[in-house]
Amino acid sequence: MQHENSIVIPQEATIEIQDKVYVFLLDKKNAVTRQPVVVSGKSGSTYLISEGIATGDRIVLKGFENLPDGAVIIPENAKKTVAKL
Repeated sequence: MQHENSIVIPQEATIEIQDKVYVFLLDKKNAVTRQPVVVSGKSGSTYLISEGIATGDRIVLKGFENLPDGAVIIPENAKKTVAKL
């Protein structure tokens, strides 16, 4: 099955609240906003996201458990990994 126009993110970068899945987006000023996303599939430990975020959006990968909306953080760049097939 193909999932066109989906974005792949680590499952650990999401949080589930009342049957909805969220990520924490960063704006240009590094302020955090909780954003609902639509999971269209799962592959190993990653989610395929079809709605809610776009290519180029920055998300918080870890440490977001106690972040309130609007909190300003100092982001670190994630280490880039290449998916293995």
